[in-house]
Amino acid sequence: MAKEVKKQIFLLRLFFLSFMTFFLNSCNEDIDIAQNEASGQTGGSGSGSSSCSTSDHCKIFVTNSTYSGNLGGTAGADTKCQTDVNKPAGSSTYKALISSSTRSAKPVASDWVLYASTEYRRPDGTVIGTTQADRTFSSPMTNSWNGSGVTIWSGISLAWATNPQTCSNWTDGSGVAYGTTGRGDYSDHQAWDYGASYFCNYNHYIVCVEQ
Repeated sequence: MAKEVKKQIFLLRLFFLSFMTFFLNSCNEDIDIAQNEASGQTGGSGSGSSSCSTSDHCKIFVTNSTYSGNLGGTAGADTKCQTDVNKPAGSSTYKALISSSTRSAKPVASDWVLYASTEYRRPDGTVIGTTQADRTFSSPMTNSWNGSGVTIWSGISLAWATNPQTCSNWTDGSGVAYGTTGRGDYSDHQAWDYGASYFCNYNHYIVCVEQ
């Protein structure tokens, strides 16, 4: 009888230790995930891929296709980056370098697509520049977006704030609203603020940034 009681106590202890080991491992995994999310090192797509900010550089490309100012909002613009034929091979997520009421660099970064103190390159390896601590480029950058005289939608002011002219937050493709633009062949502030706004029914390119 005593032996049977000891056996049961041993089994209960074994079960308790197994349960506690499982519980503690689960807690550690949750802590690791929370720390990664807090440090911003998770992939922008939520696919589990690591952020390019942990490598020696991130990529930027200009779309092959042009679009009116109705990009489908920032989410629609991001989708266009993801599906464009100029997107470099690989599993990385790309987002549009545009500013709106929901995506901006200044005065407070919100859903902003550039990382701080990170080198950005064209797909061919040409260095575009390294961002500042505030997650923007200084003027001039090392090189332009793509060296081509194309016009790109931006919605970004000279100082990286959101310009009021954003084709109604990139949902208006009419000939009434306006959108701020940049240029693909300039390396100074005109890369993101060319000083010219176009009617939103014009078709322009998008600058896409690796996440």
